[in-house]
Amino acid sequence: MDAMELFGYPKIEPYDKGFMSVGHGHRIYYEQVGNHQGYPLIFLHGGPGVACNENHRRFFDPAKWRVILFDQRGCGRSEPLGLLVDNTTGYLVMDIVRLMNRLGISEAAFFAGSWGTTLALAFALEFTERVSAMILRGVYLANKNEIDYFYRDGEVGIGIYHPEHWQRFIDFVPSRFRGDPLRYYHDEIRNGNRAAAIEIAGYNWSNGMMYLNSSDTGLGTTNDSCDEPTLFAEASIAAHYFVNNCFLADGYILKNAFKLAHIPISITQGRYDMVCQPRSAWLLHQALGANSNLALTLAGHASDDPENLKRLISETNRIYDLVKK
Repeated sequence: MDAMELFGYPKIEPYDKGFMSVGHGHRIYYEQVGNHQGYPLIFLHGGPGVACNENHRRFFDPAKWRVILFDQRGCGRSEPLGLLVDNTTGYLVMDIVRLMNRLGISEAAFFAGSWGTTLALAFALEFTERVSAMILRGVYLANKNEIDYFYRDGEVGIGIYHPEHWQRFIDFVPSRFRGDPLRYYHDEIRNGNRAAAIEIAGYNWSNGMMYLNSSDTGLGTTNDSCDEPTLFAEASIAAHYFVNNCFLADGYILKNAFKLAHIPISITQGRYDMVCQPRSAWLLHQALGANSNLALTLAGHASDDPENLKRLISETNRIYDLVKK
C-alpha cells in the first residue's frame, strides 16, 4: 500500500468558497476543490452535527473531480452555529438542491459516510434524476432499531461490544430516566446542560468505537473540535436528529431503495463497524440490486480506517470512469 492509499491525496486548498443563505436564518458554508471543469461530486459529511474538514478534500483525484463540500445547517462554519430551527432532513435535502442550482450543476455524483449516507439516499429518493452515482461508506438507514442499538439499549446494542463506553454514557443519566437515555440527553441539552452535551459528544465520536485499531487515526474523521460552543452545537444537533428518528418514517429508505436500482452505487462497509451496523449495508445492497457494489472491509467505522480508505479511493476512481462515459 503506497502513501497515497494510506493518507489520501495531498492537501489541497479550495479554489472557491463562500456562504449561501437558505432561509430561516441559516447560511451554509460551501467550498469547491479540484478541477473546476471536472465532473461534479458532492461530499456529504457525517454526524449529524459535525462538519467538513480539510482532510475530507483528500479522497478525490483533484485532476478529475470538481468536489463540492458544505457544512450542513448549524454545523461547522455554517451560521448560526447550532441553530435547530427548521433544521431537518427535508430542509437539508433542499439545501443540496439550492447549492447545485447556485453552482450550475444539474447532475452529480455523491460521496457520503455514516449520517451522510442517510442524507444522500434521502436526496436521491426525492431528486433521482440529479444523481449519477453514489459512493457510500458506513451505511446508516435511520431506522428505529439502529438508533436504539446505539442510544437506548446497552443490553443488546453497542454495550455488548463497548461496555466501557456504554457505561460512561449511561452513568451520566439518573436511574429514573434510563428507559430512554437519548431523550434525557436531548432534554438536558435543550435546557442548556453543557456537561450533558460534552458527554454525548464524547460518546458519539469516540475513537475507541470508530476504528478497528483505535490507534489508526489519519484523515480526521472523528470529532476534532475542542472548544465548548462547537461541542455543544454538535451534541445539540445530533440529539435533535436522533430523538426525532432523523425526521424520516421508520424504514423509509429501505422500503423505497428499489427506486435507485438504476444508479451505480458503491458501498464500503467496515465488517467491524460498531457505529453503523454492517447488516444495514447488506440490506441496502440487496434492495438496490445489480448496480450496487458492496465490500465488507477489514475495518471499523471511520473513513480513514486503512482498509476503508484504500477502497474508497479505488471506488471513487472506478465511479469516475463510469460517469464520464
